[in-house]
Amino acid sequence: MLLRLVAFSDKSQFRHSVISLKDMGVTGDRLTNLKTYVKAIQMSPALSDADTIGRLAHTLSQLRPDIVQTWMYHSDLVGSSANLADGNSAFARDALTSRYTTSAVKPPAIRVSKLGSKLCDANSQFIVCCSEEARQWHISMGYDPRFVRVIPNGFDTELYKPDVVARLKVREQLEIQRDAVVIGHVGRYHPMKNHRGLIAAAETFSKSNRNVEWILCGDGVDEDNATLWHAVREARLTKRVHLLGLWDDMAEIYNTMDMFTMCSTDGEGFPGVVGEAMACGIPCVVTDVGDSKSLVGDTGVVIRPDDSSELVAAWQSILKIEPSSRQLLGTKARDRIRSCYEIRDVVQLYENLYEEIAAS
Repeated sequence: MLLRLVAFSDKSQFRHSVISLKDMGVTGDRLTNLKTYVKAIQMSPALSDADTIGRLAHTLSQLRPDIVQTWMYHSDLVGSSANLADGNSAFARDALTSRYTTSAVKPPAIRVSKLGSKLCDANSQFIVCCSEEARQWHISMGYDPRFVRVIPNGFDTELYKPDVVARLKVREQLEIQRDAVVIGHVGRYHPMKNHRGLIAAAETFSKSNRNVEWILCGDGVDEDNATLWHAVREARLTKRVHLLGLWDDMAEIYNTMDMFTMCSTDGEGFPGVVGEAMACGIPCVVTDVGDSKSLVGDTGVVIRPDDSSELVAAWQSILKIEPSSRQLLGTKARDRIRSCYEIRDVVQLYENLYEEIAAS
């Protein structure tokens, strides 16, 4: 979201500078291509938090920003401390995770979040959450509700859009028949993403639906993942489940699908992959975690988390729809993104908040 926020901001009114606590990374290179100032602090285990805060405070004193905005919990804590040390900027921060389980987030992150809440009053922060569930969770962790705002993720509907050419191209590349029904999933390999439940549901569904294949994308979601590949083999789906790992052009992957699945058991706030698939006109089946239910609305199917039988039934409910009606459902999903979550409208919400902070 940070990259999209910078890309679509009003350059005549707002100038962004981005400081990475670690290295530049891929996002740093992309921000640089947008002619955005980017500096890497190069934080490492050898540096203490005091050293990192000192470096950051020095950089802030050079940049003299009107507003400091941090992303994710460790940068929230370090950035808040550095801003207090510099003492010249208003402060906003983003909280992107809806809630925690032991499988989703390590205890140190929870401790950092709780400590960050103690700095809220001292630093006059606004907390921006990407979902209502995230807002409620952070209030329960001690954040002052007066400072907590919800701004959802936004989606570029000019980048993510229906594309028949991309659909045929990727299907040919993956040797998937044109008339096959393709169910997709995008997410890194992590217990809360529930690849185990996904493969179990696929095994059941495949027995009565011979013309269905699955494509799975994400970090660690490839044949080098011995645990995942073993599950695919045990389900006898090696010819029908495609483990693609990381894929550069996600819009073309979404367009390869006939339906998209988000089957996370927890840990989602406002799942961006669901919005991207919807923007491409793909009907979605999602578990009721985070704000996925409100995101999908009446354009897809919402099921209980960690229930493979419900997932199978949801797939079947969409599959039995005539292809023309399924396409209309996808069009309805895209229209929902365009009317409620278009990136330019979401960026405007951020810019309105910046103006409110600057005015105060």
